[in-house]
Amino acid sequence: MVLICADLNAHSRIWGYANEDTRGVRVEDFLLAQQLYLLNETNSPPTFEHCGRKGQPDLSFIKGTDFANSCTWKVLEDYTHSDHNYIIIEALFSQSHYSYSGCKTAYGGHRKMLQHLGQKTKQLVQHIEESNTKYHLAKATEELQNAIFAACRKAYKIKKFKLKINNNWWNQNLQIKGCAQGSCTGPMFLNLVANQIISEEWQPNVHLQAFADDFIFVISEPTGAKLKATAQAAITKFQHWTDKHQLKVSTEKPITILISRLVSGPRANWDNQIIKRSTSLKYLGVFIDNKLN
Repeated sequence: MVLICADLNAHSRIWGYANEDTRGVRVEDFLLAQQLYLLNETNSPPTFEHCGRKGQPDLSFIKGTDFANSCTWKVLEDYTHSDHNYIIIEALFSQSHYSYSGCKTAYGGHRKMLQHLGQKTKQLVQHIEESNTKYHLAKATEELQNAIFAACRKAYKIKKFKLKINNNWWNQNLQIKGCAQGSCTGPMFLNLVANQIISEEWQPNVHLQAFADDFIFVISEPTGAKLKATAQAAITKFQHWTDKHQLKVSTEKPITILISRLVSGPRANWDNQIIKRSTSLKYLGVFIDNKLN
């Protein structure tokens, strides 16, 4: 089974948008080429909500018709500490999985194993011969496997496996520390990539904060002209870093909030597009407005 869940930020009417864009068309072509099935439902609640904007950027694909028919996909409207809503995917499979321990067969015990198995051979063969449906044959096969394993356990010694993990670059605390939206790759991204831009030398009145893959600038200046110049310089420097590491930043998500007596303050640009201004924002589950309420 192959299950893909991603924030693709692609527009298509198939998964609930009122329009479609170039990225949406490419995602549709990818689904057809790879024979993937979309789990998103057209009339489902939005998976993303931010400052009054809503959308369906989070998509889930699965490989195989049987798996697709056995899965349910639902957006939960529970409160989260993120702009994205929880998505629950339930897979109802009827397959059975067995796990058996290995046996030491190099030190004899074969005759003893055959003696134990021979006590049930006649009954097992009879069940197999009488199987006339798929269910009965599966049941008879399961009985045969269990009988062989039981005979092996009585005749042989069980192998003991020792699993030793000694990774100095990863531990359990990293997986649960600082993971926005339940991401397990967030800490590694922060440690390996984001630490570089955070460690850069910024002007004294520029502060950069990061939490997993969310970044926020806090910039202060005495005048509007200086604020615009300082903010644009910081954003341009940050954009050079994202371009260097091929990190895609959505032009719809970045926003600015002006905490000042100025009625119309300076604007900042990202990739030649004016960053939207808002009177409030939510960061790590905390709402902040331009009055610091």
